[in-house]
Amino acid sequence: KYCVKSVRKQTAYFAFCYPFSYDECQKALDDLDIKFSCTCTCTCLTGKTCSKDASSIYYHRELLCYSLDGLRIDLITVSSHHGITDRHEDRLRVDGLFPDKSSYRARKFEGKKVFMLTSRVHP
Repeated sequence: KYCVKSVRKQTAYFAFCYPFSYDECQKALDDLDIKFSCTCTCTCLTGKTCSKDASSIYYHRELLCYSLDGLRIDLITVSSHHGITDRHEDRLRVDGLFPDKSSYRARKFEGKKVFMLTSRVHP
């Protein structure tokens, strides 16, 4: 239980964590890119069948689009390798989405539900 002394009819807000800058976020994602880089036979560029243990972590980071300020907005896929296929997600034909045509989309999975988590950063 928290007790906050404030002026009457004033709203007090609590932050659940300290501010996390864009640069810190990109650095953390760069570190995850290295930690979970694909070292299996698929390498996501060859299209070969993945030989990783099914319970190991599948991680894929891709550029979804750019913000109005020109900053990266990334789409992160995290899963186990259970149900992984040789196919990649389709590249949507919407202007501005997935602008990096040189990289592959995330791999498709069979028999898995999708859980979407989004976040918003206030200026």
